[in-house]
Parts: sequence; C-alpha cells; structure tokens
Amino acid sequence: MNKEYRRYRALYAFLRVVLYPFFRIRIIGRENIPPGGAMICPNHTSFWDPIFLAIGAGIDNHMRYMGKEELFKVPMLGKIYNAVGSFSVARGKSDIAAVRTAMALLRKGEKVVIFPEGTRVRGGNKVSAKQGAVRIADQVGVPVVPVYISAKKRLFGRSYVIFGEPYYVNPEKEKLSGEEYLRRAEALMETIRTLGKRAEGT
Repeated sequence: MNKEYRRYRALYAFLRVVLYPFFRIRIIGRENIPPGGAMICPNHTSFWDPIFLAIGAGIDNHMRYMGKEELFKVPMLGKIYNAVGSFSVARGKSDIAAVRTAMALLRKGEKVVIFPEGTRVRGGNKVSAKQGAVRIADQVGVPVVPVYISAKKRLFGRSYVIFGEPYYVNPEKEKLSGEEYLRRAEALMETIRTLGKRAEGT
C-alpha cells in the first residue's frame, strides 16, 4: 500500500465519521465498480461531490481526481489533493500533461475521476459534456462507470450516490471522430441523469 493510498484511507475514515451524522447518504450500485483501471464519471453540482463520491465508492476504491488547477493553488485544499494522489488540469486549453497522467494511472489499474461536464452545474441547468473522459477511457481501453450524485445535499436529508453499470465507450474498436466522442459523452451524461431520475423521481 503506497503513501497516497494510506493517506486516502485515513482521510476517508475521518470524513465518514464526521459527515455520517449530518448527511443520510444512500449508496446504490457500489458493486458496479470494476476491479482494475476504470474511468469514474459523476455529475457535478457542488464542491461536496468529490467527498460524497469517495464515501460512496468505499475505502477500498482509491479515487484519483482530475481537478482544475485553481483548486491545487488553495493552500490547505491543494495539499490534501496532492497528498491523496489527485492531479490538476488546466481548463480551457489542451493540457497534454494531465491527459498523460490520467492515462498512466488507468494503465496502472487506478480509478480516475473526471467530471464530464467539466465544471460545476447548478440549478438544474445543463451544459454540453466534454469529450475528454470518454476519449481517454477509449484510448486506454478501460470501462466507464457513470455515477449520479444528488444535487441537493441538505443537513439530515437524504442524498444519493448511485453507480451505474460499467461499459466500454467503443467496444467495436472503431475509429471515432471528435463529433462521435462528443455524442458518446452526451450519452454518458444522459445515463447519469437517468440514474438520478429513477432514484429521486425528478
């Protein structure tokens, strides 16, 4: 067990003890997280999402988050992200280093988290999905796991973390265009929304 994983487990244990009395988190489908490398793709509505996702995934599933570089410049938060093995991405431009890091981690059998929307989306709004997550998953040949996280996270209220069934972006091994990757990214987001509708009736 490497240092990053040990730190992740310690942080997980701390957050679970601290948060469980205040948030009633219902976890569905954890068994859908496959062994080995996988691209974990949740919706993103709140700064709480990485924490809820980690709790939902369980202590044995070390999540490696790709986060915007601005977060890593926040003194305490940046240290935490780095300590548990997450990595930054420069949004709005082609960050080859971040892509290579994600691919290397996936090839090593790690779970990499990328929010397909690329940003927090509030108030029930929709934004176009970005193709990065599905493209990387396809190029490395790992499954994608769609995840729904409740947008409303009220103290003492019910929240959901739902893991959908894993699937391969391109099982036919076709050569996909950028437009086709975008379509498959949108299909991923629709799958995530469907998970939420089934659970919360929205």
